[in-house]
Amino acid sequence: MAGRVLILHHDPEPAEGRIAGALREQGHEVALQDVRRAAEAQPGDIVFNRVYASVGNRDWRAVALALAWMRRAERRGAMCINPAAACLADYAKLVAARRMARAGVPAPATRLWPGRLDDATGTFLEGVGWPVIVKPDLGGRGHRVTLVEGPLDLIRTIAALDRQTPAGARRRYVLQAFVPTEMAYDLRVGVVAGEVRYAYGRSFVPGAAGGRCWLASVSRGSALLDDVALPDEAGAAARAASAAIGAVVNEVDIVLGPAGPMVIENNLTPNFIDTPADQVRLRALIEPLAGATGDAAVPRLSLARARA
Repeated sequence: MAGRVLILHHDPEPAEGRIAGALREQGHEVALQDVRRAAEAQPGDIVFNRVYASVGNRDWRAVALALAWMRRAERRGAMCINPAAACLADYAKLVAARRMARAGVPAPATRLWPGRLDDATGTFLEGVGWPVIVKPDLGGRGHRVTLVEGPLDLIRTIAALDRQTPAGARRRYVLQAFVPTEMAYDLRVGVVAGEVRYAYGRSFVPGAAGGRCWLASVSRGSALLDDVALPDEAGAAARAASAAIGAVVNEVDIVLGPAGPMVIENNLTPNFIDTPADQVRLRALIEPLAGATGDAAVPRLSLARARA
């Protein structure tokens, strides 16, 4: 049964138009809803959040608006895909790390940078070893993600990131253990309603000119690799990560390290570019929503309310 879908956005990108078109083909009534406008969802509406984590690279207030908008929609009886509680874990990497740790999901140790190299942070760094990844707690698309090799490099990097931070972004960073791998790519695993729907790879590229290849980000130059194998344990880790944060629609970044698959990040608002393979992935993401209605009539989408 079709319903009214509100695609929540900040500044829409081409993917939002493609998603809207695919949903209309399913018979849904679709409207693009700017998160900065005051319109409200109605009981029975389906809210599809497409306010990217990368919006936080320049405007953290817009992300806060998106979360508030969705919480109001949930209180009014709309079904949010993903729910606000899950989207918080997409926007706040430390929240996601803590939820995954509680659920036993294999993921690198992650800690908030407290603003100085105190004793607790020193103990953390000694435990995980060097190098360490520094990234904004809120942000996306590889923006300001850096690999640091030692304490002095860490202090210099944080200072440089502060100088590079736009006025609307937040100066809040997490430290994450670096996971070495012999693979030339990571895995992105699409999980919808608890099921693995697709997987692809992204080639590792240097984080800085002349450095080692360790960063997977299409925005930073990674190539999409469509024909990659998905080990069973990687698929299981992706499902576990999505369940830990309460995600209905998720793309999970996984590195195959010495101890097996490690979940690096969750991506609840994956982007889709205009390639045949990426459009197939978009359809795979949208197809399970074909019968969704705001009255939670479709059992496979009940998670959207149970975790809200």
